[in-house]
Amino acid sequence: MNMAQSPLELRHLRTLLTLARTGSLTDTARELHLTQSAISYQIKALEAHYGCALFARKSAPPRFSPAGQRLLQLARQMQQAQAEAEQDLQRIVRAEAGQLRISVACHSSFDWLLPANEGFRERWPDVSLDFLLGWQAEPVALLREHKADLVILSEPIQPQDVVLHPLFSFEIVAVLPKAHPLLQRAVLEPQDFIGETLISYPLPDHRLDLVHKVLRPAGIEVRRRTVELTAAIIQLVALRQGVAALPAWSVSDYAGKGYVETRRITAEGLRCDLFAATRAAQADEPFVQDFLQEVRLAAAERVTPVAAVMAES
Repeated sequence: MNMAQSPLELRHLRTLLTLARTGSLTDTARELHLTQSAISYQIKALEAHYGCALFARKSAPPRFSPAGQRLLQLARQMQQAQAEAEQDLQRIVRAEAGQLRISVACHSSFDWLLPANEGFRERWPDVSLDFLLGWQAEPVALLREHKADLVILSEPIQPQDVVLHPLFSFEIVAVLPKAHPLLQRAVLEPQDFIGETLISYPLPDHRLDLVHKVLRPAGIEVRRRTVELTAAIIQLVALRQGVAALPAWSVSDYAGKGYVETRRITAEGLRCDLFAATRAAQADEPFVQDFLQEVRLAAAERVTPVAAVMAES
């Protein structure tokens, strides 16, 4: 037996699977659109090569020998592998000309989204990218209503019909006007916000990390003023209309130019975890997974170093 020149092919395995299922050479030949003599020739060629019988000739249905059983096992494994590969190929083909509508509430997210888009567009030129801007009361609803394909979240919610993909973590810092009395402190604690006006995005309290992670547990309530744009929040803080709590990366340029000052919130730092949510049916699409990886790479270059620097201030 010369294994280097094995005659075994997928058509032989298909023949054995069909024979095991039909129990008849005649039915096997009919189903595979071959003559019975062609089926017999395939089997005899394998038996001659391996030097053993694959099944008892006069048994009905055929009783496979140990060698035949082993080839049947291989045939079933190959059948499963082929089916999975063909499903993957279909997904890849569909993905090559798809769309990815991304819901982004925070405009400052484009600091890391734009670099991610560049790498993604080079590899997936036929995937249409679009962005849904503005604050959404129920962002996951956009997925269910098929108005968005990917939603950026800062809450680890995971309904049964949605898949959550971890992206990265970052630090949220307090943003203060120049010469504010709180700048005398290196780190701000919950009580330091008493009497201050918090300028924030128009989100409910449970979606504001400073409120639900720091202030509420300490029993502290603050006045709120809301605006949608990060630049507008910075402007109002600079005009001494209040204080803010923003991602470190989104305020670093303004602080670097001296428009505002920043301080860490609590000794441990106020960290936020960012996630992407997709519909379960799209979670494993190749272009979706590739976009998520691009986001993580962009964040590693642009977000993490900024957060680390701000954390040491």
